[in-house]
Amino acid sequence: MERYSEPQIVGTAYCLLKNYQLNFNSKEVEYVRAFHTNGHEWCLYEVHENYVKKTNFFAPQKLAHNKSDYLRFYDNFNHIQAVLGLIRFAMSKFDSLNFDK
Repeated sequence: MERYSEPQIVGTAYCLLKNYQLNFNSKEVEYVRAFHTNGHEWCLYEVHENYVKKTNFFAPQKLAHNKSDYLRFYDNFNHIQAVLGLIRFAMSKFDSLNFDK
């Protein structure tokens, strides 16, 4: 199991949030979403000005016939679908922003 530094990801996302707010319309950018992953385990953070929302880590399930093997992203189709849904959700706010102003 890898160690994840929550202050590191939250600090990076908060820095991006402040940068977007300074360079674009500050009312249009309310939060930043960021992923914490090692390629197999995924977690989504949503960093606002005053608080942080976080999902649990999505990890692949052990296969019934291979209980001793290290879990991989590509070994579990349901895990792949869950992560793709997480990515689509994270990108949904970005699609509605117009930075060409």
